[in-house]
Amino acid sequence: MYDSALHHIPDDPPVLTWTWITDRALDLRRPPPQTGLDAAAWDAVRHHGGLWVNGHPAAERCDAGSRIQVYAFGASPPALSQVPLKILLDRDGVVAVDKPSGLSTQRTRASAHRCLQAMLIDRLGDPGLRAVHRLDRATSGVVLFARTKAATQALHAQFRGRTVQKRYLAVVAPPPAEDAFEVDAPLARAPTPQDAPAHLVMAVSDAPDAQPSHTRFEVAGRRDDRAVVRALPVTGRTHQI
Repeated sequence: MYDSALHHIPDDPPVLTWTWITDRALDLRRPPPQTGLDAAAWDAVRHHGGLWVNGHPAAERCDAGSRIQVYAFGASPPALSQVPLKILLDRDGVVAVDKPSGLSTQRTRASAHRCLQAMLIDRLGDPGLRAVHRLDRATSGVVLFARTKAATQALHAQFRGRTVQKRYLAVVAPPPAEDAFEVDAPLARAPTPQDAPAHLVMAVSDAPDAQPSHTRFEVAGRRDDRAVVRALPVTGRTHQI
C-alpha cells in the first residue's frame, strides 16, 4: 500500500542563482552572458520557469532597467512521472491528496513543474486545480485542492475562520520532558550566511516584522531516546512547528 510518510521524493539538485539589473533590452530566448549557461542549459531554465523579470515569470524579452533573476538546476533533476499520487477524495469540487515528503506543494522559483499542484493538474487533466493551503517540502500529509471558484472560497473561509483542524506527527530526539506543552512566540526569518543553501529558516525573534505563532504539543509515545509528538498548530505561520 502506498503511504506518503514512507515515500520520499529524491532531492532536487542544488539551484544556481543570478540576479542583476540589465542596462539594455534583452532577448531572453538566448542565454545572457552573465549566467555562463550554454543554450541547452538555458532552454532547461526556460522550460522549468526559472527565469524572472521584475518579480514575475518572464516571457521572451525585457526592457533596460529590468531586474533579472535566474534559477537553474545544477544538474538534471530526477523525473517525477512515475511518482505515485494517492487521491483520498475527489468530490464536490474538492480534491484531497496524500503528499509525499520531498515535494513542494506549489511552484518554486526554479520550477513551475516540479510540485504537487503541477503533477495533479497533469494527471487529472484539470488546469483549474489550485491548492488552498500548503505543506512544507519535507512534510508528508493531506493537501486540499479546489476545482471550482466556489470550492476555493468555501475552503479559504474555513481556514480563515480556523474551523479546519490540522494535526502533525513528528519523531523528535531528545524526547520532551513534558507530555503536553505549548510554544507561543513570535517568528521571523532568520539571517543565513550568503553562501548557505537558499532555504527559508524561521526562528523565534523580537524583530519588528516577527509574526505571532502558537502551537500545542502532545507526546503520543516514547521509546529510548526518541518520542512521537503530535503538533496542533493554532496559527498558520511558515515553518512554525
